[in-house]
Amino acid sequence: MKQRKKTILTLLLIILPLLLAGVGLLVVSLTDQQTKMPVEVVLSDVWQEVYELYQKDDYQGAEAKLFPHWRDFPELENGCELMVSVFAEAKNIEFLEQASKKCIEMQKGGDTIIEGLAYSLSFQGKVNEGIEQLEALRAKQSSPRLLVALSRLQLMLGRDEQARRIYLDAIADADVWSMWVSYALKVPIFVENQEFLEEVIRIVVSKPHVHEQVEMQLLAKANKLKDKLAYKQLAKRLGHKHMHNS
Repeated sequence: MKQRKKTILTLLLIILPLLLAGVGLLVVSLTDQQTKMPVEVVLSDVWQEVYELYQKDDYQGAEAKLFPHWRDFPELENGCELMVSVFAEAKNIEFLEQASKKCIEMQKGGDTIIEGLAYSLSFQGKVNEGIEQLEALRAKQSSPRLLVALSRLQLMLGRDEQARRIYLDAIADADVWSMWVSYALKVPIFVENQEFLEEVIRIVVSKPHVHEQVEMQLLAKANKLKDKLAYKQLAKRLGHKHMHNS
C-alpha cells in the first residue's frame, strides 16, 4: 500500500509539471499570433489582459479577469489554451475540469486540454470518469500525451498491466519518445517489471535516433534486472564493447 501511494504521488509530481510546461509552451507561442485576434473587441481585450497577467505569473489576477468570461473564451483563437493554463496555474481544479470539458466538446485545444481534464479528474478522485472520457477520445484520435494520461489513471486504480501496456503504446507512437522513457524510469511499478523493460528496449532500439543519456539510464535498469538479452541489444546500439557479467 505504501508503495502504491508513493507511485501515485510520483505520477502526480511528474504529470502536473508536464501539464504546466505544455500549456506554458502553447501560451508563449501565442505572441506570434496576436495579429490574428478575433473581431470580438470586448473578449479580445479581456484575452490580452489575461495573457499579460499570465506572463507576469500573476495567476490569481489572470483568473479573476478571466472568470466572468470563461464560458465564451473557447470562441477566441487560442482561448482554450490560455484558459486551461490559467486555471491549472491557479490550481482551480473544479473549473479546470469544466473548462477542459467545454473545450473538448468544441474540439478546441488539443492534447493540452486532454491533460488538463485528466489531471483535474484524478485530483478530485474521479478516476473512472477520467478513464471513460479518455478512452472515448482515444477511439476518435489517439496521441502519446493522451495515452500517458490514460496510463496514469489506470495505474491509480491498481490496473498495473493495463497501465504498462498503454504506456508502451505511447512510447511506440511518440516522435519525442525519449521524454516518455525518462518519465517511465521514475515509476517503480514500471521499471521493476522485467517484461515492461524488455518491451521498452525493443521499441527504443527500433527508433532511428539515439538519445544517449536516456538510453544509458535504461541500460542501467536492464543491467540491474539481469536481463542479458535486453542489455546486449541496448548496449550494442550505444556502442558498448564491454558488458557486465552476472
